[in-house]
Amino acid sequence: MASEQTPAERLQELEYRLHIFEGLVRVLDDPHRFTDVVLSGTEMDDTVEALQAAFGFSHIQAVAALDMQFRRLSKRTQSLMRSDVEQMQLERTRLSAS
Repeated sequence: MASEQTPAERLQELEYRLHIFEGLVRVLDDPHRFTDVVLSGTEMDDTVEALQAAFGFSHIQAVAALDMQFRRLSKRTQSLMRSDVEQMQLERTRLSAS
């Protein structure tokens, strides 16, 4: 039987996911800039560093942005992702308060 997460563990996991999603939302806010940065890269490491510089990403956010599928750029998916971020922020507030 698997044990349930403690509130602290849930908060830590949520903050990790939220950190990634917040980076993805920044890409959605400026997809043309993102594409320009990616297309100008010559190697994966260079592209990750360029995304970190251009968007202020952490390493994990830059890699997640590169791994994001282009279908995520649709307006409907953007809306869903933004809603997910809002829900995670509310959950983080709730878990932080307990």
